[in-house]
Amino acid sequence: MTATQIAHILYGKHYTLAQEKSVYNYLRKLKKQKLVTSYRLQSNISRGSLYYLTEQGYEFAKYLLNIEQGKKGEGWIVPYCSLVESYGDFPYDLYKPTLNQLPHHLMLIEFFKQINAIDLDTECSYRTNLYAAKEYIMDGKEHHYRPDAELKFRDGRIFAVEIDRATESHEQLRRKFRTYRNYLQYLHSNNQKLPSGIFFVVEEKRREHGIKRRWENVMSAFFEEMSDFHKNFNLIMTTMNDVPETILFEYHRDAYERAAEKAIENALKERYDKVLMFGYYKENPIKITFSSAINVSLGTFDLYGNVVCHEMDTALYSRLYDFYQRVVPTAHEREELKLYSLHETYINVAYVKKPTLVRSLDSYEVDDLMKKIIRSLQARSSYIQLDRIE
Repeated sequence: MTATQIAHILYGKHYTLAQEKSVYNYLRKLKKQKLVTSYRLQSNISRGSLYYLTEQGYEFAKYLLNIEQGKKGEGWIVPYCSLVESYGDFPYDLYKPTLNQLPHHLMLIEFFKQINAIDLDTECSYRTNLYAAKEYIMDGKEHHYRPDAELKFRDGRIFAVEIDRATESHEQLRRKFRTYRNYLQYLHSNNQKLPSGIFFVVEEKRREHGIKRRWENVMSAFFEEMSDFHKNFNLIMTTMNDVPETILFEYHRDAYERAAEKAIENALKERYDKVLMFGYYKENPIKITFSSAINVSLGTFDLYGNVVCHEMDTALYSRLYDFYQRVVPTAHEREELKLYSLHETYINVAYVKKPTLVRSLDSYEVDDLMKKIIRSLQARSSYIQLDRIE
């Protein structure tokens, strides 16, 4: 970490100059004791230096934390808590930061800073790549699962974390998501619980320069490679400064689902004689909801696919995929709707921060239904903004 990152984590976002100086003083003492070393950063990366434990300091830290040799740990860290569920013993070369990937490393530290800035009442924990990485055998071949980090919510949902500096081409992104698909296939084949998705974190400057283009590139690569796993595994892209509110939205997703259902029902009741709300949960605990809005005098009903989503969220498309694939073809078979004929299908999108829509996926290798959904979002959607849950 840099000294300013350490000060931010220790004292919070609004640390004082005196607090920052105290961090430098402690680091100077640790360097004299040969427990910490530093690496001067280039001006185009960050100001100051990167500080990390020497091999001697690393061994001393393991001694203080009573980490036994060869111990395997889970590594989950709870923000603002001095305890870690289970440390592990790793070779120093694995712990030591990779100096030729410093921009990526520092961005990952920024992500951890943002996690520590989240309200203390939010129960989530995180762990680094050291603990999250997995090696496994599938179809007689060795495979690797290596997210940059993982995040876990109180309800047990786990999300991979990918730090993105927009250096990967479309084909490289496809290879990345292919490794995720392979890992999900391995878990599914062995009756193990699947993670819930990926938080894909981009640099803050991307907000002003090319975020829509990057989202299209990342999202299309995701859908090209994930096969049917996209229905239960979400990709959520966010900028670094928006990490806290993005995670809080996902943490409170169930409450947002309930608020959206009520808002949609009230809006439809103003226009239709009768409104019926239906819903079901998939393996991922995001609820799939749809509405049947009936015009009794005309003997028809309109069918609405309802989605709650982040600003950049594949759930918007995957939930509608389920809606058109599973709900629309059989809706007329429901007992409540047998007396009526289907007139039209529409989409309701509920959000806190309005979603960034992709205009077309026609040039990518995705199926026709996904391309239809993109077009439907352009022409047949209503948007409902939800109040932020604090």
